[in-house]
Amino acid sequence: MPTNSDIPEDLRESAFREYVRIVTADAVIACQYVERTFNAICLVLNVDGLQFSVEDFLSNDSSRMRQTLGKIKSQLKSSNCFNSSFCERLSDFNGRRNRVVHGLFADTFQSHDQITSTNFIAQEYVRECKWVSDEAAELVEIGFGIHRALGIIELSKDPENQETKELMQGFDDFKLVGLSTLKPTFKSLLNELERFQQ
Repeated sequence: MPTNSDIPEDLRESAFREYVRIVTADAVIACQYVERTFNAICLVLNVDGLQFSVEDFLSNDSSRMRQTLGKIKSQLKSSNCFNSSFCERLSDFNGRRNRVVHGLFADTFQSHDQITSTNFIAQEYVRECKWVSDEAAELVEIGFGIHRALGIIELSKDPENQETKELMQGFDDFKLVGLSTLKPTFKSLLNELERFQQ
């Protein structure tokens, strides 16, 4: 079985360069899922300053999805539904996401030769991209949980709506993590609504 030392240096570095591109792409794609998930939450909450419609959200035309994560973060915070730790987490993610999406690669590497597995700066770059990807995955799950929690409101309007019931069941596994982001007063309101529905 070949060991790391048996792999030619140029092949190892070539594989690392490809890996850097993969973690970069993974981070950018993961951020898009966060934006899509939290855009939908803004729609459900009908937040102040909403700059797109349900039709825009459901459109296949990506140019209609104009809300940036920064706008989404501000709108969610101004809704007064979410606790400060969640708002801070989203703010931290937004800052680090912006660095990755808007130039971290170009700011980190001035030449192809700097993308080496032994370069500390390259290793730090990979760690940052992986953090953004991992945090994005967790935020999407939190978003699913928020959707599940907000579904309680929709079901309170029409308790027999089978489509809403089935949709909510798809998010049941994420309910607790979604509820953990809400301010206590809003969480209490949802708990009351849910008890009333049972």
